[in-house]
Order: sequence, then C-alpha cells, then structure tokens
Amino acid sequence: MTPLDSTTKLIHSLRNGQITIPVEFRRALHLTDQTMLRMTLVGDELHLRPVQMEGVERGADWLSELYHLFAPVRRHNANLTEEAINADLDRALTPLFRLFSKPPNTQEK
Repeated sequence: MTPLDSTTKLIHSLRNGQITIPVEFRRALHLTDQTMLRMTLVGDELHLRPVQMEGVERGADWLSELYHLFAPVRRHNANLTEEAINADLDRALTPLFRLFSKPPNTQEK
C-alpha cells in the first residue's frame, strides 16, 4: 500500500451510507453546511465537486427545513420498497383525483 499524501484520506461510510468530508478538505474548498456537492460515479470511483446553484435565493433554507420535517417519516418507512410506497400513494390519492377531476369537455352550441 502506498503512503497517503495530504490530499488523500481514508474514511469509512456510516451505517446509512453517509460519509464525513475531512475538515482539512472542507476548509480548503470553503465548504459549509449550505454547500451543494455534485457526486459522480466514474468507473469504480466517486468524484465530489462543489457547485453553485443558480436561481436559489441565498439563505433560502426551505428545502433543508422540508427535509428535516420529513425525517421521522423517512425513518418510519425505511424498510418499505419504492413499489410499496407508490402503491400507498396511489390508494391515498385516487379518491382526491376523482373528487377534483374535471368532467369531460362538452361542445357548446
């Protein structure tokens, strides 16, 4: 195994797949908890790159708030498959679709 240089670190992923970016890297790239990162799978490697989001108001944290608001729901349903979730949504929303659907267009004379 070759020695690691200052731009290489060994890390491990947490149980749910999260990773921690070493503080030296975060400082060097000026990453904050509001920084968006683009993750790309290239062969058998992950590449991360900070990205600037256009059209997003600085300090607008509605998405983060929404994400945190639904954290209990995600934890409760972590064992469900996407198909099961979609079936539940269909069952819940079908009556609403029927209630609010417009009648077919009729021709006026």
